[in-house]
Amino acid sequence: MAKLRFDGFPTGSDVAFTVSAGTSSASADVEDWAGAVIDPPPPPPTGDSDIAMTLSATRLSGTAPAGILFEATATSPAPGVDIPYHDIHYTWEFGDTGDFARISSDMPWGTGRNVAYGPVVTHTFQAGTYTVTCTARDGTSAPRVVTLQVTIAEADTVFAGADTAVISGSGVFSGKPSGAGEYTSFTAAKAALSGRARQRYLFRRGETYTDPDIRLTENADKIAFGAFGSGADPVIAVTNFSDSGIIVNNSVAPDEVMIEGLDIQLPYDAKSPGTTKPNGEGIMLGGAALNLSGVKTVHDCKIEGAAKAIWIGGTDTSPHTHVYISDTWFSNWHDYGIFSGTGGYIGLSGVTGMQPTGTINGQGKLVSPYYADHGPFRIGNQDGPVALRLIDMVSLCSWAADSNNRSFQQCLRINSGQVDEKINVDRIRTEGGMIATSTNTSNDDEMAPIWCLADKWHHIHSDHQSSVVVVDRGGQTFRNLVAVVPNSMPGSSTGTRRFVFDDTGESILGNADRRVEVYSYTFVDLRSDALARNRTGTATNRDYDAGALDSYTNTYMGNGIDHAPNMSSGGTVADAPLDSAGNWSPRYDGERWETEPLDTSRAYGLEVTADFAPLPGSDAIGDASGKVAIDDFYGVLRGTSPSRGAIEPS
Repeated sequence: MAKLRFDGFPTGSDVAFTVSAGTSSASADVEDWAGAVIDPPPPPPTGDSDIAMTLSATRLSGTAPAGILFEATATSPAPGVDIPYHDIHYTWEFGDTGDFARISSDMPWGTGRNVAYGPVVTHTFQAGTYTVTCTARDGTSAPRVVTLQVTIAEADTVFAGADTAVISGSGVFSGKPSGAGEYTSFTAAKAALSGRARQRYLFRRGETYTDPDIRLTENADKIAFGAFGSGADPVIAVTNFSDSGIIVNNSVAPDEVMIEGLDIQLPYDAKSPGTTKPNGEGIMLGGAALNLSGVKTVHDCKIEGAAKAIWIGGTDTSPHTHVYISDTWFSNWHDYGIFSGTGGYIGLSGVTGMQPTGTINGQGKLVSPYYADHGPFRIGNQDGPVALRLIDMVSLCSWAADSNNRSFQQCLRINSGQVDEKINVDRIRTEGGMIATSTNTSNDDEMAPIWCLADKWHHIHSDHQSSVVVVDRGGQTFRNLVAVVPNSMPGSSTGTRRFVFDDTGESILGNADRRVEVYSYTFVDLRSDALARNRTGTATNRDYDAGALDSYTNTYMGNGIDHAPNMSSGGTVADAPLDSAGNWSPRYDGERWETEPLDTSRAYGLEVTADFAPLPGSDAIGDASGKVAIDDFYGVLRGTSPSRGAIEPS
């Protein structure tokens, strides 16, 4: 449900606002009200700030599209600021208005690309000069504001004249950049640009290129793939299960690689897996042992039907760094959506990764028929910061050792072998397996304590795994989290037992002594007695259980809403009434397992997509005490009388 909020005005103020032409208050949906302007703006805070802050960036210049990772480092003497990475609130603006084009318009936070939250964030810039602003708040003193300047060059200037090859199988070259060479195949274009330090390959919009063998292995300083002309994105159509869409595998890493505006289609179909194992990747950046240490940006692409949509090479001795993926949609993968070996300085923004409704599951990916396996995103061994913002992910791939435990894989899976690696997750919507930024592993050196902040997360726990939120490494904070267990038959063998669970790894490398937190959360268990059981329905009813963080020495869990309205005993409605109106259509429509027919008893309806904000009369309103998030799930500053739960009611 769309909400128009006016925050920061004194009680009783007159507030004027304008709405884009053609709308009225009777049609206040997200699109109609997208042009709303608040006049006057909230008054700025006054007084000197006690916060000291510096900003850094992986670079301040580059060629469009240019992905960048930013980091804020701050300190404050304010009470409660013990770990600035977690305890100081950071809001970023990139001076880059507009929207992500490929992410769904029904995202709870909208599709705007200008704002990010957290200490480590990412953004991809087109050509121009931008002022990047970071505002830090500690909940006590006035905010601190620091800026950086970013300047990005036009690709037409960087790849001038014959450094660009335009490719059209039909021989139509209208709309090409001035001076670009004209070719009817990628093979011919590649031969013409061979030996050049700068190589750009543009495919004509509206055309399909079947099995073009796009592979670059010779050395160049800058490499780009993109589109020219008008119409639909050019389609790179691969028909062989062993071939990839685009491979950049240079023995000497380019300074920059840019891939933009392409529709890459490979033959695998998760809804109808066959007897041929897919081995081709959508985009392959570096071989298994090759580190492309330059900056790689994938922007505005669509990828489906691959073994992995994007494969980022890298090993423990040669980590792969500086990969930025933005405004990109991928689906129908066989073995991970995005996969990195050892890597870091990775940023995702405005990215959608979801298996299609109708995905068929089975016991693994290695035997025929080759069922889809693994989730949308994994880093095998983190070596550098990772930032994820405005992400939409659906994992409908099984993680099953047997047919009785049909659990979906988690959407995010990041293993770290290095202590103090940084992860920031900002506004993410997930549907499928458990919530975790990492995963337990038998390899102890992948379980180092980290600094991880996950803020503004909506999750649907599709398969009822035993735990919803798994905290398996020290140094993690989850806040402004809405997590929902549907009223459906469980897919997991055990069924959901608790919301929060601190899993293995707490005693390794100092994990137990690193602070962990879950606060300003909304946990909703919609199961009835008959469905609050194990997969076969034979277990005793499982009461609502928020869980705990017992295995760590420095923890905080509080200021949450706990809501389990459909259990005759063992439930809770203490914080009712809550807003239970659904906001979008879930993707999961029931269980498909190997040759079995669709089981719709494990599906669910719109109610799981509600935000469960407190309504008038809820005891949660104004009831928070102790540690509470400075802003809420939607980014609204909470004020002096904050509420419990992820949403601060309007």
